[in-house]
Amino acid sequence: EEFAREVFRVAGDYGVARRYSRIIPMGTDTKNISTITNSIVAYWTDEWNAYTWSKPTVWQCQLIAYKATALVSATNELIEDNMTDQEIWGLMSELIGEKIAEFEDENVLVSSSKWTAIMADTNVNVTTMATSTWFSDISYDNLIDMIRSVPMKYKKGQPRFFMNQDIVAYVEKLKDLDGEPIFHSTRSIRDGQIENYLLWYPLEITDVMPGASTSGASKAFVLFGDLKFWAFGDRRQLTLEAWYLSWNWEKDIQSLKANERIGGAVIFAKAFAVLKTWSAT
Repeated sequence: EEFAREVFRVAGDYGVARRYSRIIPMGTDTKNISTITNSIVAYWTDEWNAYTWSKPTVWQCQLIAYKATALVSATNELIEDNMTDQEIWGLMSELIGEKIAEFEDENVLVSSSKWTAIMADTNVNVTTMATSTWFSDISYDNLIDMIRSVPMKYKKGQPRFFMNQDIVAYVEKLKDLDGEPIFHSTRSIRDGQIENYLLWYPLEITDVMPGASTSGASKAFVLFGDLKFWAFGDRRQLTLEAWYLSWNWEKDIQSLKANERIGGAVIFAKAFAVLKTWSAT
């Protein structure tokens, strides 16, 4: 359990999806979440006149728990000859934590075979580049249009940009109308870590987002929004087990097995915006 907590801490340090999403405990394999897609309407009402009623639309999104796993193996000789127990602990924590976090981020932000990731949701707000199919042609106006495509009611919390460091390299060269860079970094007074900001919103740099080599027609490559509008279902948090798999006992090969059960769903698609390249059609 102590090792599991350490791996879980590492995963939280590396990943962004679990850190910023709305975490929803799941007591069973499935869980329905009720959301209101349009709110109450207010009206002027004259004296002696009846109230005008409005009916909010209630919609349910369903979380289904799926098992995510990781498996690491090593020979007894490698362990005995090269590492102390503390070094093994640290290395395994880093390897498993980083991979689990990367796996979660990719499935929440970009694409997933088990649920609809945010960038794959056809109901999110879309800003399309005018004539280019190259990520390198991202513009100041594109980013402004993305921000303004999200209704204000979804920007009350802490929306942020998500992009690959290749795209950040293009953005760092963009200037506002006064010739000032629109991207800047500061060092946190809390922990001394560098914090990135773009047009006054936090910027998360992650390798799971599309990089420069994947440029093409009609490709989404930048995401903006508040992950509180993504439901991250926790059916079972990370658990670990060490053992000899199959015939590996005879080969002195130990394995460390990690697994968790999670679900995910967009709560309000209009809380998010993506930037896409020109369709070229």
